[in-house]
Parts: sequence; C-alpha cells; structure tokens
Amino acid sequence: MSISQFDSELERSVLDSMVPRLEADGYRVVIHPKRDTLPTFLQEYQPDMVAYKDKKNLAFEIKARVSAAEQKERRLRERFAGHPDWELRFIYAPPVNSDADIPVVSKQTVSEHLDRLEASVDAMGLTGALLTGWAVFEAAARALLPSSLTRPQPPVRLIEMLASGGYVTPDEADMLRRLSRTRNEVAHGRLDIMPARDDVARLIAVTRSILEPAT
Repeated sequence: MSISQFDSELERSVLDSMVPRLEADGYRVVIHPKRDTLPTFLQEYQPDMVAYKDKKNLAFEIKARVSAAEQKERRLRERFAGHPDWELRFIYAPPVNSDADIPVVSKQTVSEHLDRLEASVDAMGLTGALLTGWAVFEAAARALLPSSLTRPQPPVRLIEMLASGGYVTPDEADMLRRLSRTRNEVAHGRLDIMPARDDVARLIAVTRSILEPAT
C-alpha cells in the first residue's frame, strides 16, 4: 500500500488520472487489488494499482521524493526479480502537507473571470477553455467553502465535498468526475484529447450555480 504521507483521496486522484492512458494502451486496470487476486510473489505486498496485458503486467506504487524510502524501493524491486512478465513502477507525488495555502478571491472576481471565459471560448479553443474553466471552478468552490478549501485539493475530494454538501447534483458530480480526468490528462500533455463543447458549457453552468446558488 502507499506510504503514510499520502492522503487517500490524493492517492486515488493520482491513480484515476493514469487509468485512461493505460486502458487506451490495452491494459486491464485494477486499483487497490485484493491480495488473493495477485500472483503468489506479490501477496505479501499489495501494490496501489496493477495493470494486466498479455505477458506485460505492471504494478504501481505511489511514493514521495524522500531518501528514507530508498531502502523500501530496493526491497520491492528485489521482489520483482525473476518475474520478467511483471514490471514495478513508482509514481512520485508530493506529500499532502506540501502545498501552501491559496488565497480566497471574492465571488465578484470569480464571476468576472467566468464572464470573460464564457465570451472567449471560441478564441481560446476548447482545450484552453477547459483548463481555464477548471481553474475558475476551483476558485468558485473555494469562495463557497473558504474554511475547507484553503489548500489545493485533488479533484476527487473537491467534487465529493460539493456533492456531499448538496452544492452539485449527483448527475453534475458524475460529469465533473469525468471532466476532471480529461482535464488532468490535458494538463499533463495529452494534446490529442479534445474536450466537448457541451462539457465546457456544463462546467461553466455548474460553476455559476455554486457561485450564485438559487434562493
């Protein structure tokens, strides 16, 4: 399992962002696999995620960039020795407490950015509109829940907080989860992905609804 510095939702967000690429490459992906589904040599160690494909299987471990983990990494690599059909990959992610607080901007400022975004979707293109729209969406959520969102949040947690508080509907939450995966892929270089115009429009609409809830 992943090391203790990681928040479970951050870990899940990192793993979720990798799934579309692996599935597109033909892998069957399992996050947090059960021990009894793993080969014998792995049952004393539970990877954070495994991906199966013919004779090339992958195991993933999330870890921080800290020297204290080097000994554990060496032991894990030794476990995979002699199993050429398996490859261990480490995913480096920051500890949950590494991010500085983000100032909360006023709802008026968020609204002004939202207006500019809506007026310039065609000019900036759908990819740029999605990235900018997600930033405005996060700012709107932070303005709505300033005491809970002072630090950067994984998309999964942000969406769950809004859904559990009734600020977005279940259908809206499902749309946001799907769109967050697209946003993550685009932000990390998947330039072949083109967001749908309707999705960008729905992101803008949801952002307006949490910024200016109906009374």
